[in-house]
Amino acid sequence: MKKITLVAASLMLALTIGCSKKDSAAHYQDALAFIANQQYNSAIIELKSAVQQAPDNAEYRLALGLTYLQIGDAVSAEKELQLAKQGGITAADIAVPLVRASYIAGNFSEVLALYPEAEELEQPIADYIKLYRALAELELGAADRAVFLFHELSLSEYQDIQAFAQSNLMITTTQYEEAINLLQSIPTTSPHYAETLSLIGNLHLVNDKFAPASEAFSALIKLQPRNFKARLLAGQALIRDNRYQEANQHIEMILRALPEQAYANYLKSLIEYDAKDFVKAKEFAEKAITSGYRAPQPRLIAGLSAFQLGLESQALHNFSAMGQALDAFPSAKRLYVALQLKAGEPGIARDALSSTPPSAEDLNLYATTAFNLAQAGDNRAAAELIAKYDSAGFNDINSLLTMGQLKLSVPGQEMAGIRDLELALMMEPGHHQTRLILASSYMRQQQYEKVYQLADGWIKDPETAFMGHNLKAYAELVQFKPENAKVHLAAAKATGSDNPFTPLMLASVAAFETNYTEAKNILDQLLNSHPDYIPAITQAFIVNHRLGDTSSVIKHTKAQLAKNPQNYHLRLAFARYLHSAADFNEVINLLQAVDTSQQLPVAHWMILVDSYVQLGNSSEASKLSQAWHQQDPDNIQATLLYVEILRRNNNVTEALQILDRHLLRQTQHPQLLMAKLKLQTEYRMPDKAIETIKQSPAEFQGLAEVKFLHGRNLMALGQKSAALNLFLESYKDDASAQTAMFIAEIYRQDVSLRQAIGFVENHIAKHDTTPGLQMVYANLLMQTDISKSVSIYQQLVESSPDNLVLLNNYAWMLIEHGEAEKALTYVSRAMRLDDKNPDILDTYGAALLKLQRYQDALSYFERSLAIRPEHDEVKLNYAEALILVDNKAKASQILNSINSHDARLTQRKLQLSQQL
Repeated sequence: MKKITLVAASLMLALTIGCSKKDSAAHYQDALAFIANQQYNSAIIELKSAVQQAPDNAEYRLALGLTYLQIGDAVSAEKELQLAKQGGITAADIAVPLVRASYIAGNFSEVLALYPEAEELEQPIADYIKLYRALAELELGAADRAVFLFHELSLSEYQDIQAFAQSNLMITTTQYEEAINLLQSIPTTSPHYAETLSLIGNLHLVNDKFAPASEAFSALIKLQPRNFKARLLAGQALIRDNRYQEANQHIEMILRALPEQAYANYLKSLIEYDAKDFVKAKEFAEKAITSGYRAPQPRLIAGLSAFQLGLESQALHNFSAMGQALDAFPSAKRLYVALQLKAGEPGIARDALSSTPPSAEDLNLYATTAFNLAQAGDNRAAAELIAKYDSAGFNDINSLLTMGQLKLSVPGQEMAGIRDLELALMMEPGHHQTRLILASSYMRQQQYEKVYQLADGWIKDPETAFMGHNLKAYAELVQFKPENAKVHLAAAKATGSDNPFTPLMLASVAAFETNYTEAKNILDQLLNSHPDYIPAITQAFIVNHRLGDTSSVIKHTKAQLAKNPQNYHLRLAFARYLHSAADFNEVINLLQAVDTSQQLPVAHWMILVDSYVQLGNSSEASKLSQAWHQQDPDNIQATLLYVEILRRNNNVTEALQILDRHLLRQTQHPQLLMAKLKLQTEYRMPDKAIETIKQSPAEFQGLAEVKFLHGRNLMALGQKSAALNLFLESYKDDASAQTAMFIAEIYRQDVSLRQAIGFVENHIAKHDTTPGLQMVYANLLMQTDISKSVSIYQQLVESSPDNLVLLNNYAWMLIEHGEAEKALTYVSRAMRLDDKNPDILDTYGAALLKLQRYQDALSYFERSLAIRPEHDEVKLNYAEALILVDNKAKASQILNSINSHDARLTQRKLQLSQQL
């Protein structure tokens, strides 16, 4: 690289200076020639050279300031004119242009401060200064002072000043057209002609007359090419007139000179949005915001652009930042509500909808939001939103149908939903879907006469008669009246319709009457004519299963899938059957072929994950459930399934964290609260569980299951009296066997064995029992009727031969009944299932102890205590074995470590201590 030395640089500078033969006067003269030819940029170059050579020449600065003012560069004009004034230029020559420059530059206080002696100046200078002072007062918010000055100026002897003042007075009374007409009388030679054009343009904007507005601003730009404010207003007018490309010329010129100009960036975002360049639209809108433009419009464009680009979280952020200003943009607000719903925020969506009256266009948003609120357990909020939409009085058929179906899914709104659907059907009797939904609703309400009336409406029309007969047949079968159903199905068949529902119903009637062979024949014929009719295939699985051979329907289904592998609904129906038949490997083979990146129904994930669980493949079950949760994080079923898999893998911390994240947004969701409470209860977090209950809604706290879980946690804290009260309250609401077991246990511990037994016997007599309750009953009978206890256990073990708990407890019963040899058989079976279970190890040791195999028994007690060191009953068994092998020192040590408050264990400890 060549280096230019300091000496060479000095020589070059000297040569350059030497080559310049023009002095300041010559530059000035050349500038005047350029001004005469309206070549203002060239004139400025010459005048700047003149000022550089003669900085104290006020005439040069005056000329430079006036030229800047001419092209609209008011800031530079004000600076040069101030210096010219200081250099001695008289008020007669400089007052009006200097005041005007300060006004255009936005230095309104300076306008008021300049020339305090203005009243003493000659006319029309004094009036021109007063005119700009009035304009400055307006800009500073002193409207009364401005009006006073305009009143004075309206009496001016100078027509252009008078017209400008009178037009401003007309504006105060909204006489815009009259003001424009008067302004147009002001000649182009007037010093304030540029301000006149600006005012005309603004008045046209006020009147939404964008074409004449843009013409006025264009005329002003022609006078003052660097008047960026005029270009902004011209751009605004052109955009509002849908002339985006013309507007773009003005806006790009501004941004080249002032890239951070906030309003210009906003206008540019509108231009790019119109051109569908959403990346640039978003960038310019965001720049307008960061540059200080606080109006809601740039947020709107940024949000809409982000949505178009698929950046929904950014769109939500911008819409949220608009606050109540979003109400002024109904379409954007509807988009905002839809995005909140998609993000799993029905509460926020509800708040947004509640802030403004509903419109007919809001129907689907109201319906979807209310439905999601109900799904989240907030039935009150759902009902309030429904009531708000209903209060608007939309009684068109679309509103009635949509809101009617919605109300059927919201507790407490069912009858209102039926009324809406009845009204919709009256308005449009031929709407079959409405008739069908109403019929289904009536059946749920057991209003069968109304079902028949709806069916009659179909029967009257020969084209729909088969539908009416099928509906009546279905209603009869629901009421367990198969003979009546056959009559209606015969009538449906007589219509000549080939609708597959009729033979499907005939098969259902045959199956109802346990005539499975006839049902199979009907279904076989139906599948010959409609081979991929999924309801028939599903029923065929059930019927053939009852007949003990599903091979034909499996073969048929596989053939249909081979013909059409894309028939996902058939694939899922087949997988459902295979899952119910415990063919889990085949379920996995079927569903693994489906692309999981698409939106899939809940059943798909549920049966696929459970198939892996049933096969013991917890790793794959965990991966799949996590994938579904990550793909659809706002889906409650996906969350609950993933939490369940985490629970199975003992990853309770992460499971609770996921539930807490969801509960931050859906604080009252009953399923999420129940899942959290069950986890805290199962993993012995009684204080946290009770806190969860206290912070939950009263409706949730009143549930029988919640009262039961509350009682369990109080029991874990030793508060058995309070726990019993809650168990009894829960049992009153729902006499479950599980609750009965806990009540019986407290009765046994704190009241009496007799009352515990009596309570269980009373429950078994009045309600359904369970193996668990039967086991509790057998345990209670150990001390009063050991033979009956053993008999109950024997029945339970026969019905569930691989039930670990039953095998262990039955073995223990046999030991207590003096049948240790027989007990050893059953506890050995339990050991084969789980040889590390401390209870089974203890039972095995107890059986050996009774069989006088003391040394062997010791090893099993020791293995049990190694897993669970502080179990007092095992310690007692161990101490007894130690005494029997004459190791009394160690037995004494073990007995001294027992501090149980259980009376039965305390008594046994005393007996063993006496044997020492």
